[in-house]
Amino acid sequence: MLSICMITYNQELFVVEAIESVVHQKTDFPFELVISDDCSTDSTPSIIQSYKQQYPELIRIIPRAENLGMIENFLQTIRECKSKYIAFLEGDDYWTDNHKLQKQVDLLERIPGIAVCSHPVRIKNQQTGTLGKLKTIKIKRLTSTKDILMLNYIATCSVVFRNLNKGVFPDWIRSLSMGDWPVHILNSLHGDIYCLPEYMGVYRVHGTSGWSKNLSSISGKIKTTEKKLELFMELKNNFPAKWQGIISSQISTYQKLIEIYSRLGENKDAGINTWLWLTWKSLTGHFDSRVCLKVIIKSMITR
Repeated sequence: MLSICMITYNQELFVVEAIESVVHQKTDFPFELVISDDCSTDSTPSIIQSYKQQYPELIRIIPRAENLGMIENFLQTIRECKSKYIAFLEGDDYWTDNHKLQKQVDLLERIPGIAVCSHPVRIKNQQTGTLGKLKTIKIKRLTSTKDILMLNYIATCSVVFRNLNKGVFPDWIRSLSMGDWPVHILNSLHGDIYCLPEYMGVYRVHGTSGWSKNLSSISGKIKTTEKKLELFMELKNNFPAKWQGIISSQISTYQKLIEIYSRLGENKDAGINTWLWLTWKSLTGHFDSRVCLKVIIKSMITR
């Protein structure tokens, strides 16, 4: 009924908690955990093998002869998921509700027009041990392609979606530096996105979590924004004409953000026009500007 897609790489400190949160799921339908380790150099593979021995009917391991890289491993592992529904759980995140899968599948079974089901997650700072809410804008219960094009508000570990693409996604995704957002966007073409209110998962921030690490410096923010711009350039070339207006607007937004971050990195003033632009984009839902505003405030205080 459902396949859980899990990719791992050098996550020996975290993968036990991830797998355990799957093992403890309580459902009235069968599901499988499909794991592909991308040739880790630590003990992650042996940990996975030990769980495979304990739960041979639950866990299916996809062997890799060589390191594929995150995106290729991600896409190839999704292709191995043949079930009606697919859930994502990376090897350093975990679920906190043993009925999570049941709740999401129940919703998808009950409402055919829903293509994707998600929920809010908490964020764990591995260094400090603190557990808080993942900061994002307030999301409506029911959203659509238009909304997910504006902002990726779906945490990877929160999603369950209908496997209408049979695990196969277009080759242009392989050229990107991110995998989850384009998959969410493509899935939204099949129906609406529903966000359950319960917090049922944890996204972990640690020294090797590249995406969160990129948000800690100006150069990292530029790099992250460039990845988003890269996605929308591909969407411009490959997406239906109906959505090209939003896509073009997003391209302009990310180009402007890169310009702002670059100016901050060069210690140049952020003028009133920048403030007005950020406020306008925030109000129109293009992105959550709080992080960017904090950077600008800090930069102006230090001058």
